Amino acid sequence: MPAMKINERVDILIACFTEDVPVQTIDDLMINSGIQRRTLQRIIKSSDLITSYNQNARFYTTPSFCHFNHDGIWNLKQILFSKYGNLFETITALIDKSMAGYTSRELSVVIMVKADDAHVMWLKERVHRQKTGSSHVYFSKQEDLFKRQLSAREQQTRSAVATLALPDYQRTIAVLVEIILQDSIAVEKLQKGIAQRNFEISTAEIEAVIEHYQLKKKRNKS
Repeated sequence: MPAMKINERVDILIACFTEDVPVQTIDDLMINSGIQRRTLQRIIKSSDLITSYNQNARFYTTPSFCHFNHDGIWNLKQILFSKYGNLFETITALIDKSMAGYTSRELSVVIMVKADDAHVMWLKERVHRQKTGSSHVYFSKQEDLFKRQLSAREQQTRSAVATLALPDYQRTIAVLVEIILQDSIAVEKLQKGIAQRNFEISTAEIEAVIEHYQLKKKRNKS
C-alpha cells in the first residue's frame, strides 16, 4: 500500500473521533470509516491511536481527546487509557517515575485496576522487587534510581512507624515473647505465631513494637 494512501486512510480514521465520541471500538470504526477489519488493523498500527489498557484493550482513542491526570492516566467511564502504552508499559513507567517505588496495593490505586504481586511479577525483567518493612515494594531497575527510591521508602516506613502507638500491654508482651521463641523479627511470621495463641495483632503494631525497642539495631549489633 503506497505511503500516501496509508496517510489518507489514517486521516479518515482520525476523523471518526469527535469530542462527543472520543472513544470507539474496532467495530465502531469499521462502521464509521467504511474500512474492512484487516485493513483497519494495519492502519491502526500506522496511526498514533491509543488502546485502552483495561476492558480487553477493546477501545481506541486519539491523543488529542485524552485528558490525562498527573499519573498519565485517563479514565473515561471506567475505560482506562495511558500515555505510556499498555498496562505493563504503564506500570514500568510509573515505577521508574515514582519517588519511593510502589507496593502492588499502591499501584492498584494509581492505575485503577488490580495489580497483585503475581501480576507485577510478569515485569521482573523491568522492575526490581524487594521486601521493605512488611510489604514487597517494586522499584526501578535503574541502579541509581533504585537506591534513591529505596532510601525514600525506608524513610517513609520509619516515619510511619514512629507515629504508631504501641499495642496494649498484653499484646506487646505477646510480640516480645514470640520474637524470643522464633529468634526472628520477620513481621509476617511473628503475626502467624501470635495468632496461634489467640492474639489478634496487625503487622503495623508488630513493627511499632520492634521500632520502639530498637530491636533491628540490637540484632544488627549482635
